[in-house]
Amino acid sequence: MAMEKKEIRRAAALIIIAILLTIAATIFVYFAVFDVAVLRFDFQVGDYAGINADTDMLHFGTGYPGSYLERHLTIKADEDAFIRIKSTLDYVYPEKNSFVMYGGENKTIYLRVSIPDKAEKGLYEGKIAIFTKSL
Repeated sequence: MAMEKKEIRRAAALIIIAILLTIAATIFVYFAVFDVAVLRFDFQVGDYAGINADTDMLHFGTGYPGSYLERHLTIKADEDAFIRIKSTLDYVYPEKNSFVMYGGENKTIYLRVSIPDKAEKGLYEGKIAIFTKSL
């Protein structure tokens, strides 16, 4: 009889754990789903400074080792949203990487490249991901 009660308690505990895990997973999926826009970018490291105004991707142009390059990106929010911006390269970063925007708001974000002092000359490419979550 004592063994039977122990098994019932164990089964009840497992069912409760399963229910709690299901609730936690549902909450995570509901609150953590982001829309993602990906922008390709490039920049060159050279012995001159140059501008690339092509519009096929985000071109930062050409800079010297140890210099900075900058472009801006305008984001328009159709509704209240949380925004997070990430780059595939550590030395390419936004001035703000996460913020809240309100419906109808436009925000200009500056994206910067900090070319390492010992960067080799050449073309560097990467991606910037803009994650959007409606509030």
